[in-house]
Amino acid sequence: MTTRSCNLWPVTADTIGPAGARPAHDRHSHTSRRQGAHDERYSGTVRDAPPLMPIFRSPLQAEVLLHVLVANPADPAPTAADLARRLDRPEPSVAREVRRLLSTGVIRGERRGRLVLLHPDETNPATEPLRQLLTVTFGPSVHLRHALKGQVGIEAAYVHGAWAARYAGQPGAAPAEIGLVIIGSPDRPQVDRVLHDAQATLHRPIAVTYVTPRRWSVADVPFLAQMKAGPLTPVVG
Repeated sequence: MTTRSCNLWPVTADTIGPAGARPAHDRHSHTSRRQGAHDERYSGTVRDAPPLMPIFRSPLQAEVLLHVLVANPADPAPTAADLARRLDRPEPSVAREVRRLLSTGVIRGERRGRLVLLHPDETNPATEPLRQLLTVTFGPSVHLRHALKGQVGIEAAYVHGAWAARYAGQPGAAPAEIGLVIIGSPDRPQVDRVLHDAQATLHRPIAVTYVTPRRWSVADVPFLAQMKAGPLTPVVG
């Protein structure tokens, strides 16, 4: 079987992130050791502004906001403990970030027994603009996960290239497009329609490549080998 690309927008070299591991940041190595190596995206960047949108205090702050403000309405509201598990971060760190955000009035807490469920505070005029900003910067993988949910035949899907590199903490220019690889044999016209709608929400073209599971596993063409060597952000699977 051969690999075929069905691109909503042309795939260019800019969609492929640099091969190899994320460069170390020596000046923050003490922070990285203290946190552990389980989450490379945050190692050495606890107080650094995230490359995707440096106006946020930290990557963790942006991620917590993203998972509260850009949540799927069909999903239950998360608690701080839920977010810690979802983000694979220490619960005390997430709880501190949640307390800060609750004090701003952008999110609100709903007490249910001993639990505090976190919701967007839609009465705050800053909430909707902030949601839009998070969607187009940190939100592509989350939005695409919601968009592709229920699509039959998708075994796995990843965002790759420049956006995945910025999301992983690698500095560089703002991504011009979102590279997406879908592994499996879905109904391509149906998936293309879903992704066409997603482009309007994300305000960026989506360059999608469809790959069979066998071809993905062997990665016997340079394009796929380079894609797999660079950062990959899971969307499905």
